[in-house]
Amino acid sequence: MTALELFNVIFVVALALVWWRLHDAAHPGAGPGRDGGHYLAMSGLLVAGLPAPDEQQGGSRRLNDALGRIQRAGGYGETTAFVAEAKQTYEQVVDAFARGNIDGVARLLTDGVRQDFERFIAARQQRGETQALTFIGFRGAEIVDATYEAEMASIEMRFLADLVSVTRDADGKIIAGHPDRVAECAELWTFEYCSGRNSKGWRLAATDTDE
Repeated sequence: MTALELFNVIFVVALALVWWRLHDAAHPGAGPGRDGGHYLAMSGLLVAGLPAPDEQQGGSRRLNDALGRIQRAGGYGETTAFVAEAKQTYEQVVDAFARGNIDGVARLLTDGVRQDFERFIAARQQRGETQALTFIGFRGAEIVDATYEAEMASIEMRFLADLVSVTRDADGKIIAGHPDRVAECAELWTFEYCSGRNSKGWRLAATDTDE
């Protein structure tokens, strides 16, 4: 790739991100609130900074302790299996959200996330907008945080994925993304699990961009 082509890719991705932020500001009631943490980001080059070495060390001990307690409570068998299932959930939910029909993945969502997604999709449809998305693959997927208190387990995952996403308005004009450009998307997804008798399994409890 030439320097000019690289510049064009970065410019397009940055422009898409700016558009989405302006779009959110112009339509405050159209989708899930940022304060609630239920926001599905599908565009922009977003890469998180790394914590200091001392913070990483302490964080690793806390994380391993929480994961051990979740595992002993029956939350999962092996960490690798949990990550694999989380990646599968990511693909399914992202695809359903883009298509505008989350009925098939509703069992994977908490009530709050499901309701926020439904409101966002309804507002998008009311504006006559459509989204086409192609999942290319993962660049990374890792557990970054976990807690276990009063039978409630929470695991936060960082996903770094390549997606091709394009959003069109009611007239078919592209207003975000590009059909021939791959965008790198970094997100934090939080999954919850209740180890009590009424457990519904692991469900998506929050999504956010990883900035």
